[in-house]
Amino acid sequence: MTEERLPPTPSEFIDAVHDWLLHWWDAPHEKSKPADWAMVGLTIGVAVAAFVSAFIIQGQLEEARTQTRLSVRPFVGLDDEGGDAIQNSVLHIDENGNAYMQYVIRGKNFSIAPAMEVFSYANLVVSDDLNAALEQGKEACRDERIGNHIGTVLFQGKNRVFTGFPTTTKVDARRLNLKPGERAMFSVWLTGCIGYRDQFNFLYRTKFRYQMVDSKGSVVSWIGPPEGAIDVTGKFIATGGEIDAGEIPKFK
Repeated sequence: MTEERLPPTPSEFIDAVHDWLLHWWDAPHEKSKPADWAMVGLTIGVAVAAFVSAFIIQGQLEEARTQTRLSVRPFVGLDDEGGDAIQNSVLHIDENGNAYMQYVIRGKNFSIAPAMEVFSYANLVVSDDLNAALEQGKEACRDERIGNHIGTVLFQGKNRVFTGFPTTTKVDARRLNLKPGERAMFSVWLTGCIGYRDQFNFLYRTKFRYQMVDSKGSVVSWIGPPEGAIDVTGKFIATGGEIDAGEIPKFK
């Protein structure tokens, strides 16, 4: 009866490979010819060229995909037709510097491609420094605010999307060390973002910054922080914004 042979153990396999390499190294070999080295160099060169070509082609394909996506991307912005892109209530500031207002943002799809999960968010800013409005605009555009799978589908045409919230803030006085003769002028901004996705699930942002003006179109402002409770009446007009090229959001 023939005894069944068991497969080698890992250590036996390693020993066998080690012995084979030693015998191969000690065995006589034909001396390499210049033609052999030239063939090796040519082979390596072809391999490197193939790798570089593949890398270039991959980059071109990625760029083509990006251009295709951008050519059919949606563009959602604030609809200023009629001058009511942002509707707002009276701004109330109490004696402790707490500001309160309600707003509604009117958005429109200006492209031929549908936009999904359209949602807007804005922060109210009452400050003597424009940087405060810029900072709060970035805060309003975070993924957690406008990329968290909320909002509606918006097609091209007469359809509009309305997003409204109450908003509160604290009067932000930053220019504390003024020189003699300088005055800190406080203004009111509503700054934020409209977020929306395309059919490829890329998240786009239309950032906006609106400033409050009175019925004559003059910027609503006053010297120094308010003293006591006040009510401020005005509307918002556009003073800044930007559109990005889209990205894969954190919330997929």
